[in-house]
Amino acid sequence: MQKRLGWLITAILLLVFASVVIFFYHTSNVTKPAHTFAEQANTPSNHDLPTGKKKSAGTPTASDLKSKEFVANGRLTQVGQYRLTSSGVAEKLVGDNAVSATLQNHNFIYQVTRIARYKNTARSTKALQNARRVLNTPKLANGYETLVIAYRITNDSTTFGVTPGVTTIGFKGKPTMSELNGLVNDPKLSVAGIPAGGYTDATVTVFIPKGATNDIDLQFATIKDRHGNILVGPSAKLRVTF
Repeated sequence: MQKRLGWLITAILLLVFASVVIFFYHTSNVTKPAHTFAEQANTPSNHDLPTGKKKSAGTPTASDLKSKEFVANGRLTQVGQYRLTSSGVAEKLVGDNAVSATLQNHNFIYQVTRIARYKNTARSTKALQNARRVLNTPKLANGYETLVIAYRITNDSTTFGVTPGVTTIGFKGKPTMSELNGLVNDPKLSVAGIPAGGYTDATVTVFIPKGATNDIDLQFATIKDRHGNILVGPSAKLRVTF
């Protein structure tokens, strides 16, 4: 009886040992999941990261407050002026152009009215990582430039319309920007919408690829009614030179 019991205990121990070996073997050979695009945007990198202190990055320095070019509140009105975002990015206005480009898509009219160009300098690692996340551009280098494009959508239909705004912006000979990479719509059009028989003004911010010319092609997104029914599909491309 004792001999049988001893064999049984030995068999159980061998089974437990084998299970543990198989578990660790399987665990060590499982392929780790790849980082998603969003995760890569927040992955620390040594690519042109600034060294400013995190606590003071979004606070104007004594030098800022003494500078004639620094604007604490309100919009920048002159080339050379700059402001500081709460996240710690200094935005310097380097170009400001009034433009006039119009495109009609059935009952909706798109008018691009102004294009401002900014040079952006993050004052901390966290500020640059945040900019990379917002623009969805993981390898964004510090000292990057953006365009802020002002436009108006006029609704000549009898139905209230909602749209995210601009779907793509193309630069000649460069990658096309979208919300997946380098383009950020303000939420006005998707929240406030476009009243029937009225218009809504909005802006879109886009990262400028290095070496890009002053010619861009904008395509506006689908416009829907309150119930999600499509009023008009994406527009044709509108070429704007500034």
